[in-house]
Amino acid sequence: MIVLGRSFVALVLLGALAVAPTEVLAQADGTCAPGQAPRFVFGFADLKAQLAAAMGEPMTCEFADPNGTGDVHQRTTTGLAFWRKSTNTPTFTNGFDHWAHTPNGWVAWTGNAIDPPNAYPPLVIEGFMQGCTAPDASLSGTCQCAINKLQERYAIGEFVQFAQRYLQDGVLPSEVSNLVVECVLEGA
Repeated sequence: MIVLGRSFVALVLLGALAVAPTEVLAQADGTCAPGQAPRFVFGFADLKAQLAAAMGEPMTCEFADPNGTGDVHQRTTTGLAFWRKSTNTPTFTNGFDHWAHTPNGWVAWTGNAIDPPNAYPPLVIEGFMQGCTAPDASLSGTCQCAINKLQERYAIGEFVQFAQRYLQDGVLPSEVSNLVVECVLEGA
C-alpha cells in the first residue's frame, strides 16, 4: 500500500484545478447552469466588441449583484462587467479605467466613480448654446464653459428642472446663473 502525504495530495488537486476547463470552474462558483459555459451576451457582448482584449474573457456567467441592487455582474479575466438597472447602462471596469455604452454613445473615464460622467444629449447642449448666445454671439466661450460645468455638476434630470423653472418664472435659476458668473470670472 502506498501512503501519500497530505501535501502531495493537495498539490495534485491544485494542479488539476489549474488545468480544469473554464466550464467546470464556472459551474463550481455557481454562476453558470450545469453544462453552460461563461460567455458575453447582450450589452456585455457589445462592450466586448468595442473593448476587445481590454475586457478580457468571461470567467463567470452573469449573476445578480450580491448587494441586491438589481444590477447584473460578470467577472472577466481583466475586470468586472456590470449592468446598472437604474440607468440601463452596461459598463466595464478594470478597477480604475471604466467604459460604458450610454444612451449618448460610448464613454470612458478613470477614477473611483462607477457611473459614467454626466453627458447631456447633443440636442440639449445645442439648445442651451442657442439660447445662451442669442443675445450676443460673443458669449459663446462663456456659454460653453457654463454648459460644461452644468454637465459636471448636475445630472440631466436636474438640468431639465432648471429649464422648467426658467420657463415658469422667466428667471435664470441661481444654480445656472452662478455657473455663468464663475465662467465670466474665469475669463471664458
